[in-house]
Amino acid sequence: MTSPMNGGSSGIGELERRITRGLHDHSRLAPDSDGWEAILDRVEHRGRARHRRRAAATGLVMVGMVGTLVVLTGDDGTRVSTTPATPAAPTAGPVTATAAVGGLPRLVLDVPGFQLTHADAIEAGAPYPDLGPILVYAAPGDGLLGPGPVMFARLVPAGAPYGIGDGPEAKPVDVAGRPGRRLAYGAAQSLGWSREDGSIVHLVSMGLPDDDVLAAGQAIEEHLILRQDPPGTVAGGLELRRVTSPDASPASEAEVSYQADGRTMGLRLMAGGTYRLDDLVRDRLASSAGWRPATVDGKSAVLSTYQDGGTDPARTLMWAIEDGVVAELTAQGLSEAEMEAAAGSIRTVDEAGWDDLLNQSKVLQSVPVPGQVEADALHVSVTTEMCQARDAWLDAQDAGDAGVAEAAVADLGAVLEKGRAGGLGDTGDILVVVERLLDAMAAGDAVTVRSILAGGACS
Repeated sequence: MTSPMNGGSSGIGELERRITRGLHDHSRLAPDSDGWEAILDRVEHRGRARHRRRAAATGLVMVGMVGTLVVLTGDDGTRVSTTPATPAAPTAGPVTATAAVGGLPRLVLDVPGFQLTHADAIEAGAPYPDLGPILVYAAPGDGLLGPGPVMFARLVPAGAPYGIGDGPEAKPVDVAGRPGRRLAYGAAQSLGWSREDGSIVHLVSMGLPDDDVLAAGQAIEEHLILRQDPPGTVAGGLELRRVTSPDASPASEAEVSYQADGRTMGLRLMAGGTYRLDDLVRDRLASSAGWRPATVDGKSAVLSTYQDGGTDPARTLMWAIEDGVVAELTAQGLSEAEMEAAAGSIRTVDEAGWDDLLNQSKVLQSVPVPGQVEADALHVSVTTEMCQARDAWLDAQDAGDAGVAEAAVADLGAVLEKGRAGGLGDTGDILVVVERLLDAMAAGDAVTVRSILAGGACS
């Protein structure tokens, strides 16, 4: 997921917002078993978990909007039915293009029994970086994707902030005469290679055998060498569904989150068209255990289930809710049928109703969470010291002072141990950022060091 909806304009929320925006500039760098996009998501989730803890600690703010879902309690736990519920204020209407921040509609989930934990809308202004068109290959059929194997190919322009993976897990392969790297992360396969002109081709596939992935990569490279259009079909019987190009939509987002008895739901909206949707689906499927086609209000969607949820997996439903607006419904503890029913409950609220949600969210953020002040202070301290070590190392590199550079590496190592001792590794991904920064500094890789936090918390 993208920019955080952590609330607040200072303190830990603002730090997370800044570091996330910085990571977004290169969030799709190498998926070296766990790419920047995954870090980005968990930075957001850390903030959302804090909002849920606040809601649980206070028991405040029951959602009382129009309900199209009725909670039914039985021996097998809570289930959701599509029985209409009695309308309640504030009233809501059908999904329309009524705009909030950044031209996004004001949408809510009307599920009785769920408490609001967060509501926010932000507009970054500038569009996301141009990381090149996306080719979507899937089995023949209707919908965004079929139920079988799928492969996404990104054609990254030269000079774009992008990587194709490195480290001991990466396996070197030959892709039509070009040196490539192949990685397995989760149920997905990554295959990437740099071309002679400095551009990059990166494939992410799910459910496709290794040999077919390599054959597909070779076919794409051969067509590029001959300056031909991408192949219409590739190994595994996959056909080219579409080619989508980056759009100039501002990086605007809006979000509402809810909880009920340990179950959570969240609806996030992003400005953008098919390209934004394809990029979102590509990222989510890469870490999923499975997916299937779905429909929401007659629109094609993809529903993915994640492999780290055990008996209570997390799920994501993705679709274009209207022209220029992509929706992502996430849930933990809901069945697939309940998720689809929740998606059917989405309604538009008027300006007064949306302002009320934002005010309720601010109330939740003002409620103290036991131990959170200390955890936030440690997070700020580690972030600040990380930035100081990074900047000192870069200055030493520019000055050719090896002694100061070594001292900066040692300082950053101490910061890492401080964060580990304080338990930050259990509550967020700041230590993952520190680890990768430390590796880059130790290797003398100034380009990576400059890129990791460029525009983020160290600006």
